Amino acid sequence: GASCPAGSTLVNNGGSSLCQGPQGLTTPIYSSLEGTGYSSDNYCYNSLKITNTTQVQKFLKEAMGVCDQNATNGGSAACTAWSAGRFRVNLSAGNGLTGLQFYAYPQATNYYYSLPKFSDFISGLIGFPVYNSNSYATRNPLSLSMSTFQINNSQGFEGRQYGDLYTLANRSLIQVQVAQGKPGDAYFAYSIAYEGITFMTGTLVKNDNYSYYCGY
Repeated sequence: GASCPAGSTLVNNGGSSLCQGPQGLTTPIYSSLEGTGYSSDNYCYNSLKITNTTQVQKFLKEAMGVCDQNATNGGSAACTAWSAGRFRVNLSAGNGLTGLQFYAYPQATNYYYSLPKFSDFISGLIGFPVYNSNSYATRNPLSLSMSTFQINNSQGFEGRQYGDLYTLANRSLIQVQVAQGKPGDAYFAYSIAYEGITFMTGTLVKNDNYSYYCGY
């Protein structure tokens, strides 16, 4: 069963199990996500809201390669399943504008199907080779080292990086933006953008201050 880390209390919120810590901040418990993470994560998922479903599906397809890799996709092979599933982001950050690491951990159902185009299917039946349309890498979790800059008149910061070299997003910019706050703060609100379009907002809490569970 799921349990809360030291310094927080298990509470129930409309049927969802949460860990409530300092400042009243709460972290949902997803036992199926436990054991997934990097030991260097020190800013952990506290809250998350997808604000642009179309763009998050594009990010899942191109930057992570986890879905919509063939002509017909269903279950966890479809990006619609991933955008409706559980999603978590963590950061590894020091106390300055260097060494920012971004991690994305989405999760979908285990059921899936993924089929090529009908013409490819017929070609396969008559003996011609058919190749999976996904010739790019899958990155789940996605880990990116980001360049960090001050924004909002130096009141906040932004991490920027192109997608992984071996994914479809290798020339597309991924941004983590914090309008108010700096690396080293106890917690801060963030937004994530792909190709200049924000698709996710939420709050991250510093793990070494509040003993929040980072998934390791």
